[in-house]
Amino acid sequence: MGDTSVQHNAVPGIIGFIFGMFFQYLDLRFTTYYPNPMQYALLLAIVASPLIAKLTGIPASKDHMFGVGVVALPLAILWFLGFSYFVFAIPGILWIWMSVSWPQYHLPPFRIGVWHGMGIAFTAFVGVLMIA
Repeated sequence: MGDTSVQHNAVPGIIGFIFGMFFQYLDLRFTTYYPNPMQYALLLAIVASPLIAKLTGIPASKDHMFGVGVVALPLAILWFLGFSYFVFAIPGILWIWMSVSWPQYHLPPFRIGVWHGMGIAFTAFVGVLMIA
């Protein structure tokens, strides 16, 4: 594990944490059918993926954005069902596994985007808990 491991863990982790805290602080829920803070954080992660790519030192591309989107969109849809271990524990376990095993490989932008998406999905929930 080298600098890239720290970059690919710290940057999405901090950004996810900030997004989660920000949207929980705003508490934009009007009814149970509108998006909750986790959904806002996950959708904003897709929009912010070029910034995340730039901060981690990989070229910002559509592949990276698609990688983040492959994780963020299904999880944002699953958050409509409410809290479950599938939307919290599974991204956390997968992010830890990716963080341990993937730094030894030279990964394409799509897989790095999936890695970043898992990190944002897990840490955004932690950020929401810090404010709640």
